[in-house]
Amino acid sequence: MPDAAGQAEIRDLFINRLLKGFADEVLKFKQLVTVTPTSAREIRWVQKTAGFLAGVTTTGMTTNIGANMSHLSLPSVIRQSFTRNTSYVREFMHETPLISDQDVKDNMVGLLAVHVRDLVRKIAYDVNTHIWDILTGNRDGSTANVLSGNSTAAWDAASGVKIVTDIERGKEEIREQNYNPTHLLLSPRDYASLVIELTETKGTATPNFASQKVENGVISEVLGLTVVVSQSVTADYAAICNPSEAVTYYEFTGLNSRTIEEPMIGVKIRAKEEGIATNSDPNAVYLIKNTQT
Repeated sequence: MPDAAGQAEIRDLFINRLLKGFADEVLKFKQLVTVTPTSAREIRWVQKTAGFLAGVTTTGMTTNIGANMSHLSLPSVIRQSFTRNTSYVREFMHETPLISDQDVKDNMVGLLAVHVRDLVRKIAYDVNTHIWDILTGNRDGSTANVLSGNSTAAWDAASGVKIVTDIERGKEEIREQNYNPTHLLLSPRDYASLVIELTETKGTATPNFASQKVENGVISEVLGLTVVVSQSVTADYAAICNPSEAVTYYEFTGLNSRTIEEPMIGVKIRAKEEGIATNSDPNAVYLIKNTQT
């Protein structure tokens, strides 16, 4: 079923509406970080070394000189240090199989919608995972000077579990660097451990909270942090962070699609997004390690 140019454009618009609609339904870390459009594939950016600046000290004087200056004295000089980095945008691109003319004619909206939905979910998952990798310093805190520490005990262990303690220690570490933690990013397994800990294990100590959670089955906020559950979170890790301060996602090409025609045979859909995530403030992230047995 060959199409004229105008008809092909209409089909692309139809597919793009489906793409945008399904993209809105998929929870993405991209919605949590700072998104900045860019017209260049090469991104030059700087990474801060610390949150708080240290006061000047001198021989025999270890106090913060700038906090108690004498009259007519010159002020002490404090400075931030930065690391200059260069990143290049990534392409996140996939396509559907060739859908026959017969299948399109029989059930165009349903068949295309299913393929577009799964196409969008795959691209969203790839972008999710990329942002998680950058946010957490290569997933394990090995790069980018991300704050990290081991859990008191594995969150799914039979005893010794102290999830609240682990979260509060992480929040403390971030606040000591002059950042305000806002989110808790969890894998599905660690989210289940959190629910069990707060409703079953600790439920007797906080019966009102426990009964409320058992009733609606959802914990969307805990200890002042918005809880986000994602398959992109690496097993055995959880992250406390302020994602909008820590990560900037430079978007080179927004999510878009094209239909590729094989006249009298069928059609397939190709979708792509281009961008790169950078972690300019690694001290706004605390990675909890060893959360699973």
